[in-house]
Amino acid sequence: MIKKTILVLFFISLSVIPSAWGIIPELEKLALDELYESTNGDQWLQNDGWNESDVCKRWGVTCNSDNSHVIGLKLFYNQLQGSLPNNLGNLKQLQTLFLAGNAISGTLPQSMGELSFLTHLDLSDNQLQGSIFSSLEKLSKLSFLAISNNHLSGEIPETILNLSGLIHLNLSENNLSGNIPVSIWQLPNLNNLNLSGNQFIGDVLSECSSAKYLSYLNLSNNGFTGTIPPCIGELRSLSSLYLSDNKFSGTIPSAISQLSNLVYLYLEHNSLEGNIPEFIGILYLLQTLRLNNNNLSGLLPESLGNLNQLIRLDLSNNKLTGIIPESLGNLAQLQSLYLNNNCFTGTLPDELSQCQNLKVLFIAANKIQGPIPDEWIALTSLNNSYSDFRWNALWTKNSSVKSFMDNKQQGEWETTQTTPPTSLKVEIISDSSINLSWVIPDFHPGPGKYEIYYAHDVQGPFQLFFEITDYQTQTITFSNIEPCISYYFKIKTITYPHSNNSNQVDSTFSEMVSVSILSDFNQLERDALLALYQSTDGENWINQNAWMGVNGSECSWYGIECNSDKNHVIGIQLASNKLEGELPEDIKKLSHLLRLDLRDNQLNGNIPTTIGEMKSLVHLDLSANNFEGNIPDTIGQLNDLESLMLYDNELSGIIPKSLSALTSLKRLYLEKNHLSGSLPQELSLLLQLEKIRIHSNQLIGEIPGNFALLSSLINDSSDFRWNGLYSNNPTLVNFLNICQRDNADWTKTQNIPPKNIYAGSAQENGITLFWTPIPYSVDSGGYEIYKSENADGPFQMYHTTVDKTVSSFLLSDLTPNTPSYFRIRTITRPHNNNSNTLESLFSPDLSIVYTRNFPWISDISNQTIYQNSYIDISFSVGDDTGSQQNLNVSALSSNAGLVPWENLIISGSNTSKILRVSS
Repeated sequence: MIKKTILVLFFISLSVIPSAWGIIPELEKLALDELYESTNGDQWLQNDGWNESDVCKRWGVTCNSDNSHVIGLKLFYNQLQGSLPNNLGNLKQLQTLFLAGNAISGTLPQSMGELSFLTHLDLSDNQLQGSIFSSLEKLSKLSFLAISNNHLSGEIPETILNLSGLIHLNLSENNLSGNIPVSIWQLPNLNNLNLSGNQFIGDVLSECSSAKYLSYLNLSNNGFTGTIPPCIGELRSLSSLYLSDNKFSGTIPSAISQLSNLVYLYLEHNSLEGNIPEFIGILYLLQTLRLNNNNLSGLLPESLGNLNQLIRLDLSNNKLTGIIPESLGNLAQLQSLYLNNNCFTGTLPDELSQCQNLKVLFIAANKIQGPIPDEWIALTSLNNSYSDFRWNALWTKNSSVKSFMDNKQQGEWETTQTTPPTSLKVEIISDSSINLSWVIPDFHPGPGKYEIYYAHDVQGPFQLFFEITDYQTQTITFSNIEPCISYYFKIKTITYPHSNNSNQVDSTFSEMVSVSILSDFNQLERDALLALYQSTDGENWINQNAWMGVNGSECSWYGIECNSDKNHVIGIQLASNKLEGELPEDIKKLSHLLRLDLRDNQLNGNIPTTIGEMKSLVHLDLSANNFEGNIPDTIGQLNDLESLMLYDNELSGIIPKSLSALTSLKRLYLEKNHLSGSLPQELSLLLQLEKIRIHSNQLIGEIPGNFALLSSLINDSSDFRWNGLYSNNPTLVNFLNICQRDNADWTKTQNIPPKNIYAGSAQENGITLFWTPIPYSVDSGGYEIYKSENADGPFQMYHTTVDKTVSSFLLSDLTPNTPSYFRIRTITRPHNNNSNTLESLFSPDLSIVYTRNFPWISDISNQTIYQNSYIDISFSVGDDTGSQQNLNVSALSSNAGLVPWENLIISGSNTSKILRVSS
């Protein structure tokens, strides 16, 4: 029996019969006509319909629903010129009046006080004069009042409280004067108050605590005096506070710390003094902080680095001192930073390069010294020619940094820096006299001097030796130089205050030169020095002063320190001197050497094994080079070694167990190499060790439990991050976290295998493999799943996940009833903190047997039956376990759709069934 359903659609047509139109009262029409005439309506930019009798069709006019009254008038920025007519008050039902941006002059007509329904009034950007409040004080429904940028004068009366509905009040940029009435703070609904650009005076905020709902307060550019009162802290809804360009004095009050919703804080151009308080750092929503042009002093609080929403920070033109804190590098949203015209010292922090959104940077006219960090070229968002670094003591030897700074600087920067003389040289001219010469720096703004310092030891202490007040001097001769005594000289430039910088600026020191009258020097050690010079391209060193001199002059060679008898080398300091090549085997001849510092050069090849013969070594620094190969086992023979610095090279292989013999070792820096394998437990014998840094390598495995014996490790000074290390000992984990620098959790940066690997229940489409992702989920990488058909392997790559947050994978191609074996490891690809690809250990193997328990049915072919007949079809139903299954059957006829249930009969038992289908 076929049933048919009929869908009937009813279409309903609705028509609206307009109601009868109202008639605008004649007085309202006359008021509009008078407004048109008194403001030169023929010259309006838009005056469509104003010559027609239908008022409601006039451009800018809004009538009520039945066109019986004018309720709105919007003629802003429409070139109205003239005064407002006296009969404007006849628009009795007017609710909104917007006439901003015209040239309306004169005073407000008294009749405006009769607009009792008015809620919004905007007369900003006109030429209105006189007082306004006598004509407006009856408008109790007024919620929006803006008459900014006019010529209003007089005082705000206490009767402003009558405007009890005010939410927005903007009277900025007028000539209003006197004190702000207390009643203005008592307006119960006030949310936005702008009185900037007037002539208000007095103690402005003494009764401000009543304004509970105020979110925007702008009192800038007035004549307010005294301190910022504590009651400002009661305005808890404030998001914008503008008090700039007044005469406020005293310190920044602690009450501001209570304004947790503050987004904009403008206190610039006042007479505030004292320190910038630490509590500024808890105003976490701040986007703009302007404290410039005050008398603030002291150090910048580290807590400024907590303001991670900050976009603009202006602290210029104060008396702030100390260094620029590294924490400013945390301000990831910062776009404008003004620190110019203060007294900042120290060097520029590398960390500022992390402010990737920085567009404007002003640090001119301070006392900042030293090289501009190479990392600063990462500040690619800086606008060209809109930053200022002038009048400091900054320099760079990196051509890429110089080019970058040239593009970003507003004007010339390099020739305005107080830098030391260059190419400092010393020449022996007699058995007791020397000549010191140099190249003068570019910047000579006025009065200043050179100060020459000397010492008898490369480590100092240095003493002032001579002052030269003539900037043009390039050479000077010194007599009475004692023979067989080392003299180390360096010079700095001092620039006195001048028109562009009120500070005295001291440069960094020049490169150091040394001299010693000839002595009886050890020939084997001279041969070692010559071999070092020749194998590392000595002719192209940055400083090679006095090298290759005559026998006996070795102690005067740049970077060479000798003992008191001048016959043995005890120190080599050639860091950052462009040494290029391999260390010679002959370096072993420097058997009295205590300190070898060759860091930050371009040395390559293997570290020679002969270095283990330099038994006197106390300090060995080969970091920041291109050394490759293994760390020599022979280093373990340097029994007196206290510092071993091999970081930032291309070293590979394991950390040798022989280092455990360095029982005097205090600092072990092996980070940023390609070291692999596990940490040797023998390192726990280094009981004097204070700092160990092994981060950014390829180390794997469990940290030996006896590392807890390293009791001399200093808190917050070691680094284990970005490896594949782990520990199951909570006490050891906590100990190493205490030692870990940067207040970081080392365990959250380890490329370890995932845990808790297990297989889910078998499904029709396979089995899902589950695991617990590792804590180190950042940086590019994923989990590599390996598969084997045999417990002993071989295992082959099966799948790699898209990242390290994935916690499962569907195994969809398993052979039923056949065991498969799986293991997983984590891979992390190179990133900013590690140039290596890290591969973790494998997880424990997991055996999986896929057993299908899903019902199946034997194939049933198409059958043909005829009218009034039937057919029996035999088939089987079950699952792989042979268990009985429930069965629901439907039959489909090609010409009649589904066969009715009454025509289907199922018989049989267990898994053998017979289906009878009748027509």
